[in-house]
Amino acid sequence: MSLAQEKEQSPTPFRRRSDYEKRSTTDEVQTATESKGRNPYLRVFRYADSKTWTLNIVAIIAAIAAGTLLPLMDLIFGKFITTFTGFASSTVSPVQFRSEINKYTLYFLYLFVAKFATVYIHSVCISIAAIRTTKALRLDFLSNVLRQNIAYFDAASVSVTTQASTSSDDVNTGISEKLTLTIQGVSTFVSAFIIAFAVQWKLTLITISIVPTIIVTVGLCIGIDAKNEAQLTPVFSAASLLAEEAFSTMRTVHSFWLHPFLSRKYDESLEKAEVLGLKKSPIYAVLFSTEFFCIYSGYGLAFWQGIRMYFRGEIRETGDVFTVSKTPCSNSMFQLHVGQTLTSYTYP
Repeated sequence: MSLAQEKEQSPTPFRRRSDYEKRSTTDEVQTATESKGRNPYLRVFRYADSKTWTLNIVAIIAAIAAGTLLPLMDLIFGKFITTFTGFASSTVSPVQFRSEINKYTLYFLYLFVAKFATVYIHSVCISIAAIRTTKALRLDFLSNVLRQNIAYFDAASVSVTTQASTSSDDVNTGISEKLTLTIQGVSTFVSAFIIAFAVQWKLTLITISIVPTIIVTVGLCIGIDAKNEAQLTPVFSAASLLAEEAFSTMRTVHSFWLHPFLSRKYDESLEKAEVLGLKKSPIYAVLFSTEFFCIYSGYGLAFWQGIRMYFRGEIRETGDVFTVSKTPCSNSMFQLHVGQTLTSYTYP
């Protein structure tokens, strides 16, 4: 047999192996590309099973209902003010005044019971769902860690225990009550402006001017704070890894008298974390000062313009001034405070 014929017949398994490696490499690249293109927050929900998704759906529905109830309380409180004003100006009789007060008080009681029930339902359901999701995430993380060779643990710059505990706790916090609180805040924000536009659209258009300023300020400050938080996580992880290695090799540390050196290195890591942590103070100073200034300025503008519109006859009931001024302003603050609870977490 000639050499050319041997070359044609012998490379068949090698060709198959090359094709397999090519397909494997292509699949890995495609998986990595899809993984990078996906939102890391939404990627966590891959670990949710059917029961977990059922709990999540029930919690989301309850959170939306709980968020809608808060602006309704402001609407009823506005009716209270109208009734009190009418009774003080002798346009409402004592009998009618007592009847109206009893009716709106009963409405308040119903809203309180509904608010308590919906908040309790979404808190319990989302907490159980988050625990189940985090459990599956930790099991998958542990199984992937155990598949690594020993060189991974020698060259790892991040503590495995820190990733398994701290990161999973952050994920659990982000997909549990803070998720439904964010949904509740968005529901409150939307329903508040719907009610305000239905009561007095002109005054609502005036008070809505504070919202873009707050959104821009909060977006910029939280974006900077999220980057700062991303820089803090590796520093704490390196310090935790150093402490873990020192405690696991305590005999060696004492034998070679290394604990002063390791203590200095640990202090250096904590000092670096302190420098990064101190950058949060000016960020939150700008954030909260601007936010509260806009909120209270919106209150003042709404009441000032509302009283003027009431004397001009554009607003018929005094309670409408309170409803329109309080609903957008206070519920904008509530929604933004809820949104801030989710932004400091980074997800693997």
